[in-house]
Amino acid sequence: MTSVPYPDYGSPFWASIDSRFISRESLVSKVHALELLESTSPYHHGKEPVFRRIWRAIDSLQAIPDMRKEWLEAALLVFCNVIYLPGALLDDAWRGLFVEFSEKELDWNATGTESGRDVPIHFFENDPTGLTADFFHLNKLQGRLDNQKFVRIEGTEKLADTFLDLLNPLKREAAARLLRTLYSKAYWAILVDKSLSGHSLASDLSRLLTARSFASAVGHRPPKIVILCQVLTEAAKREVERVAKKALNAAESDSAMSIYRAVYLDESCNISSDHTSLICDRSRMLPHLRELCEWFAKTLIEPNALLKRMREKSQDNLEFGYRACGLTLVDQSNCPTDSLPLLWFASDVTSAYQYTGPYVRVHSRIGEQSEEPTADKWKVIAEAPDVMTLTGKALSGIAP
Repeated sequence: MTSVPYPDYGSPFWASIDSRFISRESLVSKVHALELLESTSPYHHGKEPVFRRIWRAIDSLQAIPDMRKEWLEAALLVFCNVIYLPGALLDDAWRGLFVEFSEKELDWNATGTESGRDVPIHFFENDPTGLTADFFHLNKLQGRLDNQKFVRIEGTEKLADTFLDLLNPLKREAAARLLRTLYSKAYWAILVDKSLSGHSLASDLSRLLTARSFASAVGHRPPKIVILCQVLTEAAKREVERVAKKALNAAESDSAMSIYRAVYLDESCNISSDHTSLICDRSRMLPHLRELCEWFAKTLIEPNALLKRMREKSQDNLEFGYRACGLTLVDQSNCPTDSLPLLWFASDVTSAYQYTGPYVRVHSRIGEQSEEPTADKWKVIAEAPDVMTLTGKALSGIAP
């Protein structure tokens, strides 16, 4: 019997794996790169080395009936082709985005803010999670908590609440003061960590374009909307541009909105795409990968009740991640659902088959949820003509 250096890697799959497959796909160097990146910026579940987590996931798949060797190779290919974004890279993304925006839009060097220069921007967050604080600290911006400069309207839900407060006589004047400060800014910036399917960002953009139109309708100078996005996909860019094109005419599109992104992932990063650059032997491996993803979704994801709402919103079984993004993207904080579930899915104890991916995520939304309240608020705003009239009065300084 041939001995192996690590007995727990002596399973039938590891013992029979073709060294030419490993060499052709550069799997060893890719795993080594992942280990180096994780050593500088550990994943939140990264107490074990990444290869031990990969082995554990492969071992779990082997234990499930009907598993095929070709599918295990496809899984290994996915695990080794993770695009890992360490914290230092994302911090640099915020700095670079502000420098680019400042030089192109404001025509001044971003470092000028260190001397106390006022920033004519209001910052919104896509899915508010504290991005603004990080952005201000990294770019040494002054006065984040100064209400005379930056009102506390972090996202489109809070903005909707402010508009609706105009309809309440008891809250009207306070809301008008907030809106006067907000509309005094020449730019509204949407801070986005990752826009992968583009669904959430497109919704926020549509709402801000509605709010922007209120200014135009009452003769007030409308702010320009800028998107500052750390990670943007080609699919998300198309979705954002579709929303902008629907809301704006061709003459004002450039003056109304700009998109700045630090990391751009085109279709070559979609591992299910025929044009993916992450797989060398596409003609052989892509069919196996697709079969594996479809089997995985049917066997492990579909029976999981907690992911029912996500599947419905994705309009598929999450075979290739949320809205079929097909990504292998991971950052130090979490693995997005837009990445392949092979990376982030973890079975519950009641599951017929146990599986834990190498980058298990912490879910922000699971199970049955009521519809997003923000959408309902903006529907009310759209159907209440008094909101625009009262906004006009607030911006003109007239008591609403």
